[in-house]
Amino acid sequence: MWLALVFGGVASILALVTRKWFLAWVAAAGSAVSIIFGLLTVWSRQTLPVDSGASGPGIGVFLGWLASWS
Repeated sequence: MWLALVFGGVASILALVTRKWFLAWVAAAGSAVSIIFGLLTVWSRQTLPVDSGASGPGIGVFLGWLASWS
């Protein structure tokens, strides 16, 4: 969540305001890392032990992951 907020929100806004390509590349690279960690979050929630009472990934996990794609 923090990666998506920092790179998808703050870094991209700074890149737009300052018109610096370096910040745009940093925002793009950070967003790519955010997408990978979102995928790992979904996978880790799907591979829970049988005896744990927790369920799989909820709708919020998927919505957060999809939000980092935009």
